Amino acid sequence: MGLDSLMLTRMQQLIYKKGDKHSISKEILLSDKFDQNFLNHAVKEEYIFLKDNQYYMTDKLRYMPITIAKFKLDSKEQGNKYNDDDPKFIESTFKAAKEYHLAGTVLLKKLSVNFEGEDFLLMEPVCVLAALSAELYLKTLLLKHAIYKKGHKLKELFEFLPEEVKQNIIFQFEERGELKDKFLLELDEASETFVVIRYHNEISGICYNPSFLGVLIEVLYNTCVKIMSKGGDRNSLKKMN
Repeated sequence: MGLDSLMLTRMQQLIYKKGDKHSISKEILLSDKFDQNFLNHAVKEEYIFLKDNQYYMTDKLRYMPITIAKFKLDSKEQGNKYNDDDPKFIESTFKAAKEYHLAGTVLLKKLSVNFEGEDFLLMEPVCVLAALSAELYLKTLLLKHAIYKKGHKLKELFEFLPEEVKQNIIFQFEERGELKDKFLLELDEASETFVVIRYHNEISGICYNPSFLGVLIEVLYNTCVKIMSKGGDRNSLKKMN
């Protein structure tokens, strides 16, 4: 049986928060809801190792995707921050983008569901996942070019890309019969999809194009695969349009 991901996340964050140089004393962990069996199992699974009564995190724990946990951390704590040029940070950003891409693809296959006698069309959740995936693909491309940007607006992230990358993305849309001006217009309209749809209950009206988002994440994925230069089957992620 695998280790509880919430507890692994808690361990990761405690080491960043209370530890020193990616290690933490055994006493702190034992006093914070971690029993010896869990720690032994974490050592066996190579998340941590013990030396001089200190538990050190391995890269497996350090770069583990953070699980939404049931505890609150100090929001001012900046220990859990990768260096922008860390190759593993770039790779983890690309991996997260693919995970949301795949999650949306899976959900799209079961788009209509009945819950408590009411029919639901899950297009809005699919678009949220697609928009988040697009955001992370763009941030992967930016990081690969040593550009670190925060924010959710797709148009703004796109504008920070090197000109040759932007032109390559536009060219891929043109190959699909789309005009450059239409692409830029669609991107502008979809720019805040991730933020807006999450709060659609507070907004009188919203407009977004699911088909455009589907093509966008496919194009961005293909661009990332090429620039990351690590191979991979570009057809492994199916279209979401």
